[in-house]
Amino acid sequence: MDTAFPADLPALFDHYLSHGCPCRFPRFRATVARDLGEVGASQWDVSDISQLLTRFDERVPLIVDERADFATHGRCSICNAQVVRSWAPVFRDSFRERAKITPGPLPDLGAEALGPVPVCGHIYAAAPVQVTKDERNRIEHAYPRLTPQDWLAYMAAGRADSGRRA
Repeated sequence: MDTAFPADLPALFDHYLSHGCPCRFPRFRATVARDLGEVGASQWDVSDISQLLTRFDERVPLIVDERADFATHGRCSICNAQVVRSWAPVFRDSFRERAKITPGPLPDLGAEALGPVPVCGHIYAAAPVQVTKDERNRIEHAYPRLTPQDWLAYMAAGRADSGRRA
């Protein structure tokens, strides 16, 4: 299956911003907060997260409340959601980035993230780890994998009760 990340990621953010902002899409929030420790792979990461967070940082201005060693606490200037952008050193020059987004007063626009959130990009070890082929397969198959086109549709999906099609 194709594991190339969607080149059309800017269009996903255009969609988010034309409807409000990414913070109001539960599947976006779930993806950028994903922790592979939940499947026993705390030293692993998914390229989906860093790709989404790079675009988020470019397109969504934060009102910064506090900066710490490895985190920025702030609010979305569009919807007033609470945002904690964090990065954790995993190994020399290797960091795992995450964002915990707590919605603000506006209702969600996107579809719920029911069940395991799928991946599109690469799942990789963020630190030098020695794993067996079986362990690597277990980690890589812990989440459903979608093609880039299907992943973009999943991420852009609107709420079922909104009457909108994504």
